[in-house]
Amino acid sequence: EILVVKEVIWQVMAALRDMHRVGIVHRDIKPANLLVAENFKSRPVVKLIDLGAAVDLRTGVNFNPETGLLDPKYAPPEQLVVPQEVPRTPARFIALLFSPALWQLTAPDRFDTYSVGVMLMQMAIPELRPGKQLDLLKSQLQVVGEDLQAWRDEYGDQYTFTLLDRRKGQGWDLVKRLVRPRNLVQRGRLSAAEAMGHPFFWPEFLPVPDKR
Repeated sequence: EILVVKEVIWQVMAALRDMHRVGIVHRDIKPANLLVAENFKSRPVVKLIDLGAAVDLRTGVNFNPETGLLDPKYAPPEQLVVPQEVPRTPARFIALLFSPALWQLTAPDRFDTYSVGVMLMQMAIPELRPGKQLDLLKSQLQVVGEDLQAWRDEYGDQYTFTLLDRRKGQGWDLVKRLVRPRNLVQRGRLSAAEAMGHPFFWPEFLPVPDKR
């Protein structure tokens, strides 16, 4: 079971890494927007679908800081890709010119990685698999100020963390680095590329380090 979880999440992160490299934020990461196919070796391949909510910061397509298209079950607490203070969509050539700086200042890709973190929790914690349970999770997180460790301390007896706690708790460590608020410089959670390097994804035969 854990191998399936790791493979799916790793492939989602890889797809997001490639999208983020070219300035696109998906904005609607959730199980319903994953498609599982087979490659030429008959191995499962996870693909992201439904880019209707995606924002392209290079061209300004679907970009409006005051508007958020999101599924509240999976969306981060900030609910917007970039802060509201960012101006509305500029002319295309201006967007192309300044999008790298905007990306560095606002780290919009962290919107997507939060959603992947919620999806990882849903896959690894059996009690969260029914969709309605995510509403409860999000309300509980609000009570504890979006602090995932505080959430576990307060509500953990309602959930099973076996898959996240194995191998020195690397799964739980990864979740805590994804499902968390942004910090003052708009980061605070891992990018897709950073998450892919986490020991949670290491082969099972390799020893894992102590929690970082």
